[in-house]
Amino acid sequence: GLVFRNIVSRNNGDDGFSIHDTVQARVEGLHSYGNDYGIQDIGTSRSDFTGSLIESNRIYGVDFHGGVRRLRETTVRDNGLQQIRVTEQKCRQGAADAGSPLYKAQVRLEKVTVTAGGRPSVYVEKDSRVVAVGCSFDGEIRKAWGGQFEEKGE
Repeated sequence: GLVFRNIVSRNNGDDGFSIHDTVQARVEGLHSYGNDYGIQDIGTSRSDFTGSLIESNRIYGVDFHGGVRRLRETTVRDNGLQQIRVTEQKCRQGAADAGSPLYKAQVRLEKVTVTAGGRPSVYVEKDSRVVAVGCSFDGEIRKAWGGQFEEKGE
C-alpha cells in the first residue's frame, strides 16, 4: 500500500524505480532518465504508475518481471535496448509462493505513448500478458515463448 508522488530519478547506476517480492506500490508522477532501467519491478509484487515520463535510460525503459502491473498516461521513449519488456519472474527454489500465477506478468497499459526510435515498442515473453488500451506505439510489438499482447482502442 505504498504511495510515491512526484519522483525524479536520474543517473543512478541501476534502477530508477523498483519494487520486489510481494510489495504493493502506487506511483503518481515519475520522471526517470539516465538510469540503467527506468522502472524494473520484480516478483509477485503489484505496481501502478500514472503520469510518468520514462526516457533515455541505458538498457530498458520499463522492465516488468512477473506480478500485476498498470502503466497509465505515461510516455516511454528513447531508451537503450527496449522501451517496455514484460516477462515471467523465475520462481526461487523452495519459495513459499511457488506455483503462484503472479510469476507470469500481467500488465495493463492505458493511454501510453511509446517512441521506440527503430527498436521494439513492447516485448512480451514467457507466457506473460499485456493488454493495451488507447495506446500509441511507433515500433513493433514482439512476442516470444507464449507471450500475449492484446490491443484495445477504448
